[in-house]
Amino acid sequence: MEIYVEYVLLDNIVINFLILEITGKILHQQSRFIFKAISSLLGAIVAVTLPFFSLVFGYQLLIKLLLGIFMVLIAYKMKTIKKFLATFLTFLSMTFLMGGASVCILLAMGGKIYQSTSGFGYDAILPLGAVLAVVAVYVRLISAIAGYIYRRRDCLQFMAKVKVEFRGKTCEFEGFIDSGNRLFDTQTGLPVMIVSYKALKPVLVREFLVALMKVNTNPNKKLKTAHYIQFTTLAGEARPMLVFEPDLVEYEYNGKKVISKVMIGVSYSEFADAKHYDALLHPSMIV
Repeated sequence: MEIYVEYVLLDNIVINFLILEITGKILHQQSRFIFKAISSLLGAIVAVTLPFFSLVFGYQLLIKLLLGIFMVLIAYKMKTIKKFLATFLTFLSMTFLMGGASVCILLAMGGKIYQSTSGFGYDAILPLGAVLAVVAVYVRLISAIAGYIYRRRDCLQFMAKVKVEFRGKTCEFEGFIDSGNRLFDTQTGLPVMIVSYKALKPVLVREFLVALMKVNTNPNKKLKTAHYIQFTTLAGEARPMLVFEPDLVEYEYNGKKVISKVMIGVSYSEFADAKHYDALLHPSMIV
């Protein structure tokens, strides 16, 4: 079986770079491209040359651990031992994960793993770059998962439990404190908390909805606690929004319960980011 060293070296460089890249994304650590490239090149050179030396497993393991330490130190700036250990352990974990995924693909394609005096190897006819493709797919997958986890964590910091009372009815839901919500009611001057219609169903009693329909069809008829205002979407389109004055709005944030004086705007769209929620709270409610 012929092995082209330049292909093996190139594969190793790219794979090392991808593992360093996903390590940084998981830990939210920034690094310059050149440092990750140098680190990847060092790892690839050692990986290619190590099999030429007949070293026992213990020495190979020690060299690879030291290599991992140097690769991490080159790629990232770490000011504390704790940060270094977290980065190094994450790098090792991702290396094992990618290696395991590659072995699974190898075995699935009928290959065999063998051990020799120079270490472990495989016997299989694989397309050029097959292992690289597997690693790239896993890096993309893990990046997406890590991004989702971080978005969810950030989102949870701005979540509040909300209770609304209106005409003897009560509903409870989760709301997101949205700094981009700058909507104020043009008639009362109060901030507007935008809530999905689905979450408000328990309090929007039939009599109220019937009265709203009469207002909507008869411009001369007015409803004391509700009216329509114009709001602008992200696309720049102006739309009418129903707003009404609830009897009570109480929210719980950071373990504290607060009663807030706001108008409620009804949205027929649902909200979701890394976590589902039913309302966009006005930032002035938290101040």
